[in-house]
Amino acid sequence: NGSNGSNGANGSSRKSLDVSSRGVAETLEAFETSPPSATTSYSMPPRNENTIRRLFSKAGTQEIESTWSIEPINAIEVANAVGKPFPVGGIDLPRHGPIIVGAVENGDNDLVIDIPTVSGRHGRLEVIRDRANGLSKCLVMDLGSTNGIWVNRSKITPYKECSLFPGDVVCFAEPKISFKIDARLATGVEGLTDTDGGSRGVPHGPAVIAGLSVAETLEAQAASVGIFAPPASSDADAVFRKLLKAGEFQSAYMLLLGEAMKSPEDGAIWAKLAGIERQRARRKLQNSTVATTRVFLRAAVERFDAIKDQDARRVSLARVFSTWAMLEFDMRNDGPARIIFQKGVRCLSKLSDNVMEKNTLLAKLLCNWATREWKLKDLTVAMRLCSEALDVDPDNPFVLTLAGKISDQAGKHQIARQQFQKAIAADRKYMPALQAWGKMEAQLNRMEIARKVFQSAYISDPNSQYILQAWAHAEATSPSGNLARARELYAECVDKHPNCRAALHGWAKLEDDNACYADAKALYERVLALKPTSKRTLSCLGRLERLLGNLDESEALLRRAIAVDAQHVASLQELALTLKARRGQPQLIESKELTKKVARINSAYRIQVSRVRKQCE
Repeated sequence: NGSNGSNGANGSSRKSLDVSSRGVAETLEAFETSPPSATTSYSMPPRNENTIRRLFSKAGTQEIESTWSIEPINAIEVANAVGKPFPVGGIDLPRHGPIIVGAVENGDNDLVIDIPTVSGRHGRLEVIRDRANGLSKCLVMDLGSTNGIWVNRSKITPYKECSLFPGDVVCFAEPKISFKIDARLATGVEGLTDTDGGSRGVPHGPAVIAGLSVAETLEAQAASVGIFAPPASSDADAVFRKLLKAGEFQSAYMLLLGEAMKSPEDGAIWAKLAGIERQRARRKLQNSTVATTRVFLRAAVERFDAIKDQDARRVSLARVFSTWAMLEFDMRNDGPARIIFQKGVRCLSKLSDNVMEKNTLLAKLLCNWATREWKLKDLTVAMRLCSEALDVDPDNPFVLTLAGKISDQAGKHQIARQQFQKAIAADRKYMPALQAWGKMEAQLNRMEIARKVFQSAYISDPNSQYILQAWAHAEATSPSGNLARARELYAECVDKHPNCRAALHGWAKLEDDNACYADAKALYERVLALKPTSKRTLSCLGRLERLLGNLDESEALLRRAIAVDAQHVASLQELALTLKARRGQPQLIESKELTKKVARINSAYRIQVSRVRKQCE
């Protein structure tokens, strides 16, 4: 039962995008669940409210209304994101987004199993629904756990999705941590769906109930340490904004928790609560988790999905889906992130033509998606998303600038130049376009043109840290650049913006390249004081320590960088050189493995660049 399908190292849900007759969003939608074969039959038992329809035409598929659930076979405790145990019995899987299973409560895990054999981030479950064919399926993936995942006693391959049937048994790490997979046909309002793939919920649907449970637990945990919500006010929204402006982050959070429990039918409150919870998780504040953010996002989706005005409903849903997708990309849940982005695109595509913002909103969402793909170095998908965005909003400066950057990376400089110029024509003061254009000209050793571009941007905004550091970088790295001028610009930028990490890092790299190692080290350390997880700075400082002969310090810094991003090529290369310098047999073996890994990553990247060049042609 169940077949494994490779989706890349991080479980990216996509097939080859080598198609020309439809866009990326449609292609991904087709992947979500392929239509069953017309020649394949299936059997259907007599229907009642608890019937499970077993479809043999597609592994693991059920009717779209089905509610999937997991039920512990043995007596084990499974807790939610805030450590509250689920009631004994089946645990329903939510309609939207991934479910991360692991042993750590304060993290990304939606289901917490506090047993030593379970890894911190062990596996992922996800329900995918195909509106076109009226089917749904449940997928499981091993996220590189130590002790693995078994489906019906067969161990699944890490980072490959496996489809599940009702009745299958999924085992996490050891036999006693086993769950039976179930799917039941929804009845009444529970399973009503709409054309956008949402659930037309009731005032207190399962997502809102889960949100209320988490909110109550968080409020009680805060009260136990003497943290309470501010006094009630008739204008809670104004008080919330005032608290945020005053920097009273915790009080604003407690206010929203109280408002969510008082008005659980208000999707906007849940959306704000998700946003502030995400900020708390980034700052690693007490009891803050990414999984809690997901709970609040699901509640927001459920409530927005109940809005009667279809256009207002779709805009609200699209905004939540966009925020949610970017969250999942941040957590490297790339496959679920793409599906969530796709839901947002579908919502906006179905807006009425009389909605003035339709094209702008759709272009913005596609641009956000393209930016994430570009950062993951998936240039082919990123360029296609930009093309779709420009189809609906040809003069959007955000999309034009991103398309220019991708064209520049692909070596199509004339096309990139035209895209930057078009972005500036659309918005004369759009700094990112000027910055990217000047940077490209500097890399092409056309410093006279680059200086004119930067000068134009500097006149428009002399305090812009982005222009100052980009101009300084151009002067520092171009063969015809002026190093003295670069130092002046870096110094001006740091003087105006002491926490500008890009300027500090660029200045450090300038001193590093010119053998001023003491100054470079001091500047690198300033960057790490601001952001200890900066992989780029950790890698550069590790290289500097290697050049100075401090191999222990170099290795420690480079391993920290790789812990942040296991695919960071510069850190992998430097660690290989550091280990090779140690000359021990184990170090030499690891050095060779790292060199092979770098070659594989670079090869995949060259293929992407080649595809984008063909697209541009």
